[in-house]
Amino acid sequence: MKQPFAQAALVACFIAASSCTTPEPNHATPPIEAPLTSLTPVAKGIEAQPTTRAVLRLDNGITAVLTQAQPGHDANIQLGFVAGSSFVAPGLCELAAHVLADGADPSLGRPSLRQSIVRLGGTLAIEIGPLTTWLDVRVPASAWQEALVAMKKALATPLQSRNQIERVRADMVAERIAAIRRAPGHAMARLLLLGENGSASHVNALLDRDPAEISAFRSRLFTFDRTLLVADLPVTTAAASHALGTGGTVGLGSLVPEPPVPGPTGLLDRRFESGLYVARDTAPSATPAVTRRLTVVQLLPDVTSPDAAEMLAAHCCLTLDGTGGRLERMQQDVNLSAILWRSEIVQTPDATALVLSADVLPTDVLPVWRLLQSVRASLQAVPPTASEVQLALTRVPLTARLGFTNESARLRLQTQMALKGGELAAIDRRVAAIRTMQDVDLSTPIRNFLAQPFAMVVSGGEVADLPAEARVYDVLPIGHEPAVAAVAPETAAKPAVAPTPWLDHAVAAVGGKDLLARLEGWKSEADFAHDQAPAMHESCEWNANGTLRRVRELVGSKVETTLDGVKWSEMVGDVNRSLDAAEAGWLRREQQRHPLAVLSAAARGELTFTPVAQRDSGDRTVMVLETRGERFDRLRLHLDTQSHLVRVVESWETLPDGTAIHVHDAWSDYRNAGGVRAPFRRLCTHDDGQNRVETMVRSWDAVWRR
Repeated sequence: MKQPFAQAALVACFIAASSCTTPEPNHATPPIEAPLTSLTPVAKGIEAQPTTRAVLRLDNGITAVLTQAQPGHDANIQLGFVAGSSFVAPGLCELAAHVLADGADPSLGRPSLRQSIVRLGGTLAIEIGPLTTWLDVRVPASAWQEALVAMKKALATPLQSRNQIERVRADMVAERIAAIRRAPGHAMARLLLLGENGSASHVNALLDRDPAEISAFRSRLFTFDRTLLVADLPVTTAAASHALGTGGTVGLGSLVPEPPVPGPTGLLDRRFESGLYVARDTAPSATPAVTRRLTVVQLLPDVTSPDAAEMLAAHCCLTLDGTGGRLERMQQDVNLSAILWRSEIVQTPDATALVLSADVLPTDVLPVWRLLQSVRASLQAVPPTASEVQLALTRVPLTARLGFTNESARLRLQTQMALKGGELAAIDRRVAAIRTMQDVDLSTPIRNFLAQPFAMVVSGGEVADLPAEARVYDVLPIGHEPAVAAVAPETAAKPAVAPTPWLDHAVAAVGGKDLLARLEGWKSEADFAHDQAPAMHESCEWNANGTLRRVRELVGSKVETTLDGVKWSEMVGDVNRSLDAAEAGWLRREQQRHPLAVLSAAARGELTFTPVAQRDSGDRTVMVLETRGERFDRLRLHLDTQSHLVRVVESWETLPDGTAIHVHDAWSDYRNAGGVRAPFRRLCTHDDGQNRVETMVRSWDAVWRR
């Protein structure tokens, strides 16, 4: 089944933004100020304030969408073009974007844009979608003007040297091949979102591009009237507008656009095609007992669509991210319950997909494929029950926010929703309305959801008796070593990467297994900062048996919280109220997801982890491990592969009021504290990032078991 990409995504943003005003001579168009309310639930007692977003059009046709960054945050600058992998020729847009970012001219002493950003202490990432291309730049707040000037220079003096373009292409192809070798299934999942039908054909397309094509592509498609600048800067939108305009300190509007190039732009008919994709076996020594990696790719509904809540409910009826949905229940009915799915989100600027992966025996590949087809068909043949719908609705707000967990994607999606006049809160309101209905008819949303592209990718070796509809593809072009090696039969039931060494390294990095196994709790003093709430001070005593004594002080008020056995209370001034089990559980899990609490539980054997993936995160490479169970619905550790310190703890939580949220705790500033290394700074983010609380620890003292 072929499914076209949604044209209403970021392309609609470009159209809406570029038509918002008409430029006046010699200066930037006065910005349009648009108040936008918070897109996520905020913590109890903290009221979110409207955010101001300015939309303006510069003299040369570039459209800018500006917001003011929260104090202490980096500047986030994104340059987007209405041009993606579906334009002109395969591989051409990717190469043009890399030439713009990585093209340098040593003879003139001109560094590349990436080099300029790195020298400022920042990072640059390239995001390619089928319809749009983005350069994502993050720099320290003080360097925002220098970063924009570097962007301006890159746009003003594009690389023309054939030799340098070939160098950029060689580096790009080498990186792409390395990524495919590391994880062929994951790489294929991302390529499917770009409309590719094989990883080898994708690499061949890059190799086939002639450097002379780059200039023509850039002149035709990377034009200013097709360019959108989205920037979250540490100054007011008025100050940023002035700096960008002609005569400003950045002067992006003073760039003179190139003369238009005549001729059609050529949109290719490239789409995410649903089906079964099987990597051709390139390991002749593989035996029938070798495991196969399954990668299931399900495109998620567009959160800006009118029926987004209902379609997301249909998705959650199908699977709750690998646990608890109809898929997982029907697995048990066909004796496939031993298969454990690992879930992650794969994104392009134009689409978001849920990806489930698992390692299975060759004999289980086709039964799993038939199961997936049966489960999808059952949603129409046997409509979800009332209990299935209610459970799915509980997860819809969280699923809707899965695409917002990445900082850069969050800024793009927020811009898209704002320009289209939407907000995530509309999905929450629709979910609340559906809950009140006596009979919920999801037949139309289910039909629309099942029309979304869906695929299963098989990698790791041959599969016998493939059905006629299977699409066999080459992993890499001829001449490159196999991406997948044979796996010994006895590893069939084991994870692809053993998590134990990583946990051992992480435990050793903060004090060692013997010491952490004795960690019973801690006493701490900390200050909390939130842009939209007064500063707060906290004194906390925590014990792993669940006992908590916490005092928070803000604006002359004191809140004392006590959890002791089954006695749970909170006192505000002279008013004392009892807490229920859900509130007590939330307060305990907040302490239990502290890096040292997680590692000490792992050292005592109370938590076990499975590997998810190894990823690049800014200037670090992290190993992601995941645990599930009674203590957490789902929790992930991001371990720095160099220092082995826990940098991020992700958890999927349910608030006391039943709201499902994603909590992202970024930990830093590790210091020696009583024999262990404890983090003294935390940045806690809920869902799409509108609710961010910074914790600066004053003191932290461990409590040990005797």
